[in-house]
Amino acid sequence: MLPFATPELTSAGSADANKAVTISMVQPAADSLKTVSTFHPKFTYPIFGEEERIFGYQGLNVDISFAAHDLHPNVNVYYDKKFTTVGDTAATDIKKSLADFLPESMSSHPISLTPHYYILFNLSSHTL
Repeated sequence: MLPFATPELTSAGSADANKAVTISMVQPAADSLKTVSTFHPKFTYPIFGEEERIFGYQGLNVDISFAAHDLHPNVNVYYDKKFTTVGDTAATDIKKSLADFLPESMSSHPISLTPHYYILFNLSSHTL
């Protein structure tokens, strides 16, 4: 049984990557960012495998936004609960899974973890 198992988690301990991932194009507005377009990818098998599943998260959302003028990415990962590693079984390492598909500069940004909100990459220092 999963460490955070509830009836719905034991039957659904992984997320559909095509539904969990949201891609957006954003541009600066007067006092915030304006979302130009948002969509879910049609397929994610090159990133998350043939099954297109992300294991070990409940309430998972992977938000990938690109600045419309230069396509600089910003990735935020939100979840309610994360699987506790047991032996060799661990939750999908989302940062590692995305690494080959994002610029190398993304890897230099720190990972910050707070309850119910996980920031994978925070590029707030980048000006739009």
